[in-house]
Amino acid sequence: MRANEFITEDMSRRGFLGALGAGAMAASGVAQAKSNPTAQPVADNPKVELLMKWAKRFITDPRELAAFMAQCAHESDNFKAMEEYGSPERFAKKYDIRYNPAKAKQLGNDQPGDGIKYRGRGYIQLTGKYNYQKAGEWISKYISHPVDFVKQPDLVATPTAAALSSLWYWMTFVHPKAKNFGDTKQVTKHINPGLRGQKNREQKAKDWQAALNVKPGKPIKVASR
Repeated sequence: MRANEFITEDMSRRGFLGALGAGAMAASGVAQAKSNPTAQPVADNPKVELLMKWAKRFITDPRELAAFMAQCAHESDNFKAMEEYGSPERFAKKYDIRYNPAKAKQLGNDQPGDGIKYRGRGYIQLTGKYNYQKAGEWISKYISHPVDFVKQPDLVATPTAAALSSLWYWMTFVHPKAKNFGDTKQVTKHINPGLRGQKNREQKAKDWQAALNVKPGKPIKVASR
């Protein structure tokens, strides 16, 4: 089965193409009920298992895979949060054209209300109308099926969409720019230039390197895209 057929089948089964299916809902509920360490066995968390499955189709370097999972773990509060924490007032002040026009313009939020509508969702907390649009276009092309996150932003907070939108961000902004995926600070700069939460990101990188058995000089075979 080709990659696009495999992903289309998965997204359909989990209800991404249309309403959420029971599989995706179950995966979300189980994961939200857990608060285990970052490097918990993948099989214990359906959302993490799904994310790993898609990540291995794009990321072939085990150090990069560990870096990706670590950053996703940090940004999503250890895979517990599919949406950015905060109130409507907070999102308006951060992202809305009425209160923060410079940031809103950077994110493509050109209408009042876009701040909350396109708040952070998914594992790398996709934020802003522009990023929602581009992620949807990338996924649509990859699976040969139209996906419109601008019209349906809540989809980004569902497991399969969260995984693929995070991979879009990674492959667009991190993968081409980071030269050393073992350098967590360098990786973080392409996700959070202010290095917010860097200590936690460093620890999660170590956790995921250990979980994936990443050792210098002993590369791990990772599925190709």
